[in-house]
Amino acid sequence: MCALILLTWSCHALAEQPNQWWKVWQYFSSPSDVENLIPRIDEAHQVKDLPYGELLFDYYQQHYMTSITKILVERERGGFKHHKPHADLLLGSLYLSYGLVNQAEIIFKILIEKSVDQETQNNAWLKLAEIYIEQGKLDNAKEILRLKIKEPVESILNQKNESLGNISLQQEFYAHAIDYFDAIKNDPIKQRYASYNSAIAHLRLNQPHLALLRFQTLISQPVNTKEEDAIRDKAAIALGHYHLHHEEPYLASIAFKKVRLHGPFADQALLGLGWANLTRTHTKQALAPWVTLSKLDPGSSTTQQALLMVPRTFENLQAWSNAYESYQFARDSYQNEIIHIENTLSYIQHNNWIAQLQPNTEVVQQHHTPLDYQSTEIPLHGPEASLLFRLFASQEFDQGFQQYWFLESLNLHLAEWQKQMPVFRDMLTNHQLRHNQMMPKVQRQLDQVALENKQHQLARYEQRFHQIIINNNLTSLANNQERELLQRIGSAENTLAQLPDSEKFLASKAKLRLAKGALLWDINEQASDREWKLLKQLKQTTVALYQLEQKQRHLLKAEHFAADRFSGYEQRINEIEIRNLEIEQKTRLVQERQQRYLQTIAESLLEQRLTHVGNLLANAQLAIARLQDKASVEGNSAQ
Repeated sequence: MCALILLTWSCHALAEQPNQWWKVWQYFSSPSDVENLIPRIDEAHQVKDLPYGELLFDYYQQHYMTSITKILVERERGGFKHHKPHADLLLGSLYLSYGLVNQAEIIFKILIEKSVDQETQNNAWLKLAEIYIEQGKLDNAKEILRLKIKEPVESILNQKNESLGNISLQQEFYAHAIDYFDAIKNDPIKQRYASYNSAIAHLRLNQPHLALLRFQTLISQPVNTKEEDAIRDKAAIALGHYHLHHEEPYLASIAFKKVRLHGPFADQALLGLGWANLTRTHTKQALAPWVTLSKLDPGSSTTQQALLMVPRTFENLQAWSNAYESYQFARDSYQNEIIHIENTLSYIQHNNWIAQLQPNTEVVQQHHTPLDYQSTEIPLHGPEASLLFRLFASQEFDQGFQQYWFLESLNLHLAEWQKQMPVFRDMLTNHQLRHNQMMPKVQRQLDQVALENKQHQLARYEQRFHQIIINNNLTSLANNQERELLQRIGSAENTLAQLPDSEKFLASKAKLRLAKGALLWDINEQASDREWKLLKQLKQTTVALYQLEQKQRHLLKAEHFAADRFSGYEQRINEIEIRNLEIEQKTRLVQERQQRYLQTIAESLLEQRLTHVGNLLANAQLAIARLQDKASVEGNSAQ
């Protein structure tokens, strides 16, 4: 079942069946029962069910697939007597971590609203909304954020407004996005991001004065962390590009100069600063940032542009020799980059390079969850690694590779499960052997249980007890010694009764009556206590008989179902094994298609890059030829 669940995600989300909600609702009982019986899941609680304790152990050991299996098995067995809601909520969380959003949402909607406090509920819905955003289901995420999250604490409220603002930006509801971003309070980092996004929204609404004010505010704010530095640099870049676009080069140069030279946006700032200075006809000032940029990473597009702009600037300064040397340097750099790209294309076409990027078994076993994508684990080695790594800057390639990564992780999980099939068969064989050993003992116990005799014996006891109570027969309550004395007194009375009535026997008869009266008096004194003990023994005998009947019933039931107890398990194991193999084959086919898809994207991106660098090379070569012609004409004129 777990394998089927995982394949469902890898081949896109499972379509929700029309009657799925009703079936699940029936499974979790009626709404009133749920509301009355579900305890508070988020509160500390004592573990009362052994299966639940074992489940928690596996969960905290990060054995998530084992946890899912145990929940599903114990739900069928009814093993969660006290912790079914806790186990169901945990199952929903695990489904969510594997990307099964529809299945998780069903459980959340039934359980969470009735079994946790509002803050825990808000966190759960917020997580579900984040998954929907990642899947591109923006309307579903918006509905959860707006309707499900109620009375949130400030941190949850900020996260909610941030997500709603980003959704509004993507859906081009810019005014709503600004309102959501402005609602974020007391979180400096989130407020800086929100301010930047609000500035972009103002630009989309043709409100440049408000956008520029937000950019300038971000630039002027003090910074204490690298993240704040990056936001500040990004705002300066955006402000500089705006001024360049609106022919305000002086303001653009001021903005570009505020960007750090060792930050991630330094190349963009150097390129923009050169353009700003050139637009102001400060040609020499334009040369400095472009020369600096041309000495950076030759694979960067900004560096490649600067390599061509430096010699053109020298031309404007009529420094023909420097221009010619710079064009040659640019030409050599472009040629080297073209060779690098061509080598990379050949490498990815003939070396099965995608297989080298797949996750290894150790990585999967460390993270356990196929959706736990770890980009840092991608092995990019070799002379072409730097250029291949740039492919991941493309969103299309990066998302495609993540899907490939998930498929390969799934294959490793399926392989691990397939190894468990012999273990299941061994377990079944051991259970059958144990069962066969126990059946003779069961039969012997059945033979020893003389239930009919015990029932007759109990009936006699009950009849005797009722006779004693109804007839008030004290002699029936006598013990063995008293019963023996009564018997001897009775025998003596019979003997005296046969003797003639004479004074010689009157004294003996009087003594005998006195002894009998004393004995009956003692019996009567202890009658109530003895009657209570007899009643107690009768009740204990009744309970023992009932237990004996139950034991006989269980033994007969076990004997009746003995032949069918293991008949279907071997077939189920075979079916699971076949299904796993089918899933593995289907996953491999999907993975092969994904490999070809990634191959096509990579080749397309590299060919686009090759065309771009080729155009730059052609411009450099044309410029070199033009300068050579110019030098030749001027030389002939001088002669």
